[in-house]
Amino acid sequence: MPVPPELALYWRVICEALTSDAAALGSGAATGGCVALQQCPLSPWCTDAVVARSGQAAAVAAASASEKLEALEAALPDTMGEFCALARAHTAGGAPARFASRQLLRLACRLDLSDVTAARAASALAEELLCCAPAPGSYGGGGRGDWERTLVAFAQAALGPHAAGAVYSAAATVRAREPEAEACWVQALGVVAPLLQTAPSARAAGGAAALRDLQRDLVLPAVQHASAAVRREGMRCLGLLCCLEAAPDAALVALLRSAAACDARPVRTQAVRALCDLALLHGPERLNQALPPTPQEAPADDAASAPLLPSLLRWLGEAAQGLAPGGGAAEEEEEVRTVAAEGLAKLLLLDCAGELAGQGALPCEALAQLMLLHQSADEHAHPRLAQCLTVFFPVFAAASAQHKLRLAAAALPALRSAVGRRWLPKLAAFLGQQLGEPLAQGAGGNDAGADLGMEALARELLREALLAHSHFAKGAQLKPFLAALVRTATSLQLRAPDAMPAHQAQAQVAAIQSLRACAQLLRDRLADKPLAKELNAWLARLLKLAGVAAEEEPSEELAMAVLERGDEWRESVAHALPLKASGGAGAAATRAPRAAKVAAAETIAMVATRTRGGGKAPAPQAAALSDSDESEEDDDDASADNFNDSEASDASDAEDADLDVQPSKPVARAALAENIALNV
Repeated sequence: MPVPPELALYWRVICEALTSDAAALGSGAATGGCVALQQCPLSPWCTDAVVARSGQAAAVAAASASEKLEALEAALPDTMGEFCALARAHTAGGAPARFASRQLLRLACRLDLSDVTAARAASALAEELLCCAPAPGSYGGGGRGDWERTLVAFAQAALGPHAAGAVYSAAATVRAREPEAEACWVQALGVVAPLLQTAPSARAAGGAAALRDLQRDLVLPAVQHASAAVRREGMRCLGLLCCLEAAPDAALVALLRSAAACDARPVRTQAVRALCDLALLHGPERLNQALPPTPQEAPADDAASAPLLPSLLRWLGEAAQGLAPGGGAAEEEEEVRTVAAEGLAKLLLLDCAGELAGQGALPCEALAQLMLLHQSADEHAHPRLAQCLTVFFPVFAAASAQHKLRLAAAALPALRSAVGRRWLPKLAAFLGQQLGEPLAQGAGGNDAGADLGMEALARELLREALLAHSHFAKGAQLKPFLAALVRTATSLQLRAPDAMPAHQAQAQVAAIQSLRACAQLLRDRLADKPLAKELNAWLARLLKLAGVAAEEEPSEELAMAVLERGDEWRESVAHALPLKASGGAGAAATRAPRAAKVAAAETIAMVATRTRGGGKAPAPQAAALSDSDESEEDDDDASADNFNDSEASDASDAEDADLDVQPSKPVARAALAENIALNV
């Protein structure tokens, strides 16, 4: 009669508890007297009564251990052969009895196999089950691999050091049963993978010679198989084999890179995971050095030959762009994104050797991408990705001062990339929370004089807000962006000059004065009362922090000095924020490209025509122009310049003018719009 699943689980738990208790009590009984004498504060002068009491405790522990062992023997079959027969019967019962058979095998791993007869029976059962054909519930039959992991653990307990050879031999037997069957390949590789996964070294996995034979006879043919499912399992085993080697093999690394770049999505997932594991073991730079030299005819952005960190960022972006709701392909692509995000997070967190410091802006770009993923990931649709990033960022922010500086450097690129997203305020609050957290104990940088980049970040955020307000048109996307910049800057924890050495305190006061100047200039330019109120409160905190007299106001030249470097930033947010149609003296520096000029002409023509007669605007002739006609670009620029100059004079009294012009002179505007449409 088969054992029900719940009874099998209960049986295993009770027997494991009895085994653990008996072992603990037996060990305590054997060493009880010595431990009692060592713990006694008067052990050199200990009396015979103390020794007697310790001896009595040891006798009680030994009696309790004997009771536990007797209860365990009563709960198990009389012999190991009977137990193996019971496990064999449940294994033959198919998928309904698969759970109960797993519990029985896990229980067998805890039993005493020192007896020769018991060891022989367990070994025969392990070898028999390893060679079983794929069945419903097994890995080759669509299972998750739980049965194979339990079976390999039982084989290691029963066969000892000979377990690796038995597993490899059984895998070859399963594959040879039906060489063309996909299920046999998957089952054979599914039995090998748990052994490679749990082996601490190549010697524990059977030795270097056995691993080379396994790679030649099973893994490499699986990687070149026509079936994507077989290639996926082959790539998984190949990555595990690479992790057992002392140094990365150039040929195998190139094979992994090629699969991660252009194979099927399930295969890409395993290849990316293997590359991330190898980078954690050997370092990204050593992995890049293992790549073969790039051919001259190869493209510059070839993912198979590019360095690892840019490739991970590219795979992360490609997966995010190709993700679609629903469907198996979207789930597989999401798995690629999750694996790439996990690998990047581990590499950024565990950069012990400082290898990422020489990668330029790539670590900051990776952090910004991970922050965007953290805010946009749905915890219900992608729970693993959301959980990974939720745990990663607090640990990263508190790891060290260097980690905090990198997070501060990635804050502004993340905010720029989030323009127009509904979760932009959530990202600003998240940045303020993470950047305000203190460092972990022993991480360094907790002293008051440690520079964690907060003052520089606050200055850059205020500069960004001033430039965005000056150059971009007022609209539904600019206001949340300004609010996010201001709230992130005001939530930063700045250093107090009073707690710093004298040579650092003066520089810190100058930095706070510069922040005050920028905040005052931004407050005077903004028309948003909540933001102005928030800036006023922050200015009061800055004044108290700096310890400067209230009448000592910072000069506007300090803010202008911060704004001097404001020409290189526009392209970073110009993809999401529309430029102003008029800007006075700065209009020449913010001219829109040709497509934007055509759109502006169409908008003006529509507004002017509706103002004249209320009818529909005629289609401007600019819509019929070809984008490839480059002979008229000079005329386009001249016409757009005339349009900007004319509109600047009309909109000089308007604050934050948008592309839509107020129809104060409808006839003149209609004529101007028609001329623009003709000239553009």
